Amino acid sequence: MICIAVVSLILKTAGALPVSAGFVGCFYLDDLSVFGFQVQTKVDVPACKTFCNDQGLGLAVISSWAGSGFMKTCSCSTTLPDPDYAISLNVTCAEDPKPGTALMYYTLPSATGVCKLESVLFNKENFEVVYLEENVAFNKKVPTAVSLNINKDAKGTRMHMKGDNILYGMYQCDVFMSPESGVVSAFYLRNDYKQETEDFSEIDYEFINGWPAENGTIWLNSLTNGSSNGEHPKRPAVYRSQLNTPLMSSSGWNTYTIDWQPAYLSWNMNNNILQNIKVGTVYNIWNGKAKRMEDKLLTTTPNKACHLTFSHWSCNEQSCEDGKGNQFGGPLYKNSTFPMQTHFRNLRRLTCAK
Repeated sequence: MICIAVVSLILKTAGALPVSAGFVGCFYLDDLSVFGFQVQTKVDVPACKTFCNDQGLGLAVISSWAGSGFMKTCSCSTTLPDPDYAISLNVTCAEDPKPGTALMYYTLPSATGVCKLESVLFNKENFEVVYLEENVAFNKKVPTAVSLNINKDAKGTRMHMKGDNILYGMYQCDVFMSPESGVVSAFYLRNDYKQETEDFSEIDYEFINGWPAENGTIWLNSLTNGSSNGEHPKRPAVYRSQLNTPLMSSSGWNTYTIDWQPAYLSWNMNNNILQNIKVGTVYNIWNGKAKRMEDKLLTTTPNKACHLTFSHWSCNEQSCEDGKGNQFGGPLYKNSTFPMQTHFRNLRRLTCAK
């Protein structure tokens, strides 16, 4: 269990909201005990949602405990549970919660109705491969997982989810990044399907094993109207210290979550905040064009409805040098073994009615 923090706090009521506003589902508390929580006592749903949202934490959990006064606690989490573990995803279960159960809510302030928590299978019904379909290994026996390959010609692939673009919500996936030098893998949100526009919105997880960082680096970025809000490189030494973990992005499975709201944007790893940026705050960011760190004020989060994309590539096949011979992610080793694979599994999505 990786805990964010534990505090004790009595919160005031934040105002009446319908029980359906932001509702995700009812769960057994034991099924949520693997997630790190911030804990308060004697609090109602609106106050718990406000408290968690103020801290950039997307999920509020109201737990019911048997005992003195039938105590209720408020917890915050960053990780989407498996919808198959839910007691119910129907809001009626929130009307009379039982001891030992928990109600989960998304903290998005604009959510006025029930939110939809779903697992998304990796298959041709849900995804369109837009570049080199032969480098995507869908698994009919295990449709919750997919592998993306770079072939012997150093060519990768890209695919995106089908269906309508969605404005705000949470996306989560387990990733086992290729450890090979020069490989770049990513999953990200973007609004244009052919990546042809200049005023696009985008939210990135990029996993790189070379310049301008080192093996196992997690590269975070977001863009509004085609302009970067600032890149946030997370080198292994940084996130291993920050999250108090020996794991690296390229040494095993890790769970990554994007929590996208109008007031903030949060990238989370293994139920801990990796990077959270809030509108109106100045951050020290990497300017990719100028190749330097600098301070930047975040004025907005991406504001166009987006879809999810997965990609896997290397600069050996693309023109992505910086003009000085440096390739983003570094060059592939000449003696590299093909295919080079990055694996994805357990894709979950949370979207809400406005």
